[in-house]
Amino acid sequence: MPPARRWVLLATLLPVLGLIGMVLADSVPDRLVMDQLVEATRNGNLDAEPYGVGMLGGGTDEFSECKRITIGLGDRPGTNPVESAVLSPTLGACPTAIPKIEGWAAGDGLDRSYDYYRYWNGSALVFRPGLVLFGVAGFRLLVGVGLVVTAALLANGVRRRVGGLGAGALLVPIVATTDFIDLPLATFQAFGMIATLLSGWIVLRFTGSSTSMASSSMISFALGAGFLYFADLTTPPGAWAMVTFTTGLVSVSTTSPARLVTRMVGAALSWIAGFAWMWLSKWIIAGFVVGFDTVLDVVRSQADERLSGPIEGFSTDPLSVLERVWHQWYGQPLTTRYLIVAAVVVVAVAAARREPRAVWAKRLVIASPAGIPVIWFAVMRNHTIAHTAFVYRDLGVVAGIVSCAMVARLSMGTSGADREDAATRQPSDARRPARTGRNPTGTSEPTDIPTPMSDETVHEPEHADPKFVQPVGDAGPESAAPEQLEAYDLDEDGKISIVENERARLGIVDARLEELAEQDGITGPVADVAHQIVDRLDND
Repeated sequence: MPPARRWVLLATLLPVLGLIGMVLADSVPDRLVMDQLVEATRNGNLDAEPYGVGMLGGGTDEFSECKRITIGLGDRPGTNPVESAVLSPTLGACPTAIPKIEGWAAGDGLDRSYDYYRYWNGSALVFRPGLVLFGVAGFRLLVGVGLVVTAALLANGVRRRVGGLGAGALLVPIVATTDFIDLPLATFQAFGMIATLLSGWIVLRFTGSSTSMASSSMISFALGAGFLYFADLTTPPGAWAMVTFTTGLVSVSTTSPARLVTRMVGAALSWIAGFAWMWLSKWIIAGFVVGFDTVLDVVRSQADERLSGPIEGFSTDPLSVLERVWHQWYGQPLTTRYLIVAAVVVVAVAAARREPRAVWAKRLVIASPAGIPVIWFAVMRNHTIAHTAFVYRDLGVVAGIVSCAMVARLSMGTSGADREDAATRQPSDARRPARTGRNPTGTSEPTDIPTPMSDETVHEPEHADPKFVQPVGDAGPESAAPEQLEAYDLDEDGKISIVENERARLGIVDARLEELAEQDGITGPVADVAHQIVDRLDND
């Protein structure tokens, strides 16, 4: 299919799927949702306070949570499912929602506070069935599990690409310098973080340097649209930066700096285009239900409110806004300690590696998405001022991106962008080549290396990877030559036992499984599981 047609299909399909999802969410019976909300108000899991206190002593955004968990409730009489899905009626923030819930439990009718159609509110696709099945407390627990799982997925994806140190550098500030631990107490805010982490993992898992520019850009476009659909305006610049950063990470080792910049710019532009298109498509759909004049009035008022205009008691100067966000992040309990430790680690790693300028040029390129949230804060000044209490989380993402870019182990010039960095494989690989590819003469020059169980020789090219040189022949261990004893007699007892022979075979199988584990599709995960099992066997 031509690229232009694929783009048109994607841009058409996303809003259609979004509308279908909202209709499905609205099909969950209101009565079942209300039963759970009534129970939550009675046991104290929901109250009329707009903000709670988290485990770290900071605020939790129950204000937004109440608006989202009551999406779809209080329809006007005669509203059909599609209209309700588009209008997104809500009981509003907690101070207004809780009295309505209590009134419904007492036998009163249920009426919305307002229609919230300026957003897709796709989180209702998860909220409504989740509340019915697990209740408010159970659903919050489920969201907490989701945060842990997505963080683990992203950490593993980064580890496979650039090593464990890079993975830790990316995730530690996101978890330690924000209210990450308190997010399950304000479930809608957790959706923004889950979407950010999941977006990064998707790029790492399903793209690489072999992925075409068009395909990579389409994935970024879909991720931008997905964030707007599920997480609205929680922390979009963090997700935007994460997708751009991971796009660079998957190809940094095998791509020239100029091409690397091109791929990352393409990902950045595609993400914000998907985000903007998904939002615009909702306004277009809403226009057919409430009228385009009404929608335009709402859009204009929101644009004025979010982008510009004076705010009493606050300076809207860009530098003042950035300073406000910085102080919010810097005031978190662990931020100061993190900054000190991160600075020490980065300097120590840089001093130990002594990398050439070409490597540092690429590090700076992949660190550049850290500027995206800063630009967002300066442009969306009023929104940033109004919601500093949660938009500051994006600075945790900024810190993670910069730290990871500085300490990630980059295997420059390696063929096959999707291969794990050689250093991250060394613990398991180093054992096998030590015996299977060693030059019996003790030199490092290329030589004819005999297979352990055969009189034939295999010539190893100068740049061959010894892990993939076949070391095992068909003859028995008793026929080993002196050179084979030198290479494969692991216990140095003067003979190659059957166990040592089979260890060599197992090492080759494990190496092949590790190579297959990096492939896309079902082959990769299956081979990875098998590799983890075989690698734990004693195949030295």
